[in-house]
Formats: sequence, structure tokens, C-alpha cells
Amino acid sequence: MADMDTNALRRARLAACLTQEQLARRAGVTVGLVRAWEGGAVVAPRLDRALAVARALGIDVADLADPGRAGDA
Repeated sequence: MADMDTNALRRARLAACLTQEQLARRAGVTVGLVRAWEGGAVVAPRLDRALAVARALGIDVADLADPGRAGDA
């Protein structure tokens, strides 16, 4: 996946009225990983995890991609 837009992730989570803990549980990842994504410590998540988070949020995984970095190597 392209780099994750950490602001888009947070906005989508809040729009879904989920805490970080709830999102982690629904996506099958750790809350520490959700915090790392939102905090920008991890910006290039594994595709399977990004897909799980997108599904948990009810959005397309492309909505989480950082458009400013999509073409970066």
C-alpha cells in the first residue's frame, strides 16, 4: 500500500464513532499499532492490515492512502 494518511485514518475512526481500542479489536490489530499509525510512527502498513482497518471502518482502503506520497518509491 502507499503511505497512510494518518489524518484520514483518525478522521475516519472518529466519524465511525470508534475509539482506538474499538478499531483495533474490530480490525484484529493491536491498539499500539493503531496509535502508531495515527501518530505517524508507522506510515507504510502491511496491505493485509490496512485492508482490515478499512473494512472495520467501512471505507475503501484507498481512502487511507496519503495522496501526497502515492508515487514515492
